[in-house]
Parts: sequence; structure tokens; C-alpha cells
Amino acid sequence: MAERKVHGPTVRNARIAAGALAAACSRNPSVRVNPDVLAAASKCLGRENPADVVNTSLALAAKPESFKTWLAETEDRLPDNFELAV
Repeated sequence: MAERKVHGPTVRNARIAAGALAAACSRNPSVRVNPDVLAAASKCLGRENPADVVNTSLALAAKPESFKTWLAETEDRLPDNFELAV
């Protein structure tokens, strides 16, 4: 079998180097993904391989971010009569 050439680091290796992931063996979950969501994420991330799209999306979701922390922890709620001013 010919060795596959990789132009630059893979997404997983880049995340490991950045300290976002531990260098552990991959898991192989079976999931169903909406094809429109996968296509939109693929376009946004600039990746064509579905595994790369899923791994990159999960890595971004797992990355700490102040807005996600605030959203998960806040007790604040919009009033029932809230309307978006557009």
C-alpha cells in the first residue's frame, strides 16, 4: 500500500500540537449527520472529507469560549415579549 502524502499537519495533529486534544487512539462512532448541515460545515471549514469536518466541528465545539460558557451558565432569560429589531 502506498503511503499517503499529507500537505501540512492533519487537523487532529494540529489540535494535539495546540494542546486541545490528548494523543489517544481514535474512536469510531457511528452517527447520522444531516447532509445539508454537513455540506454547510464542509464549505465553512474548507474541508471535503466528512471525518475531517466532524472532527474539526467537534474540536471547535469543545474549545473553551467565553460566550459558550456564559450561555451555558447564565440564568438570564429574554422576556416573553422580546422582539428582534430588524
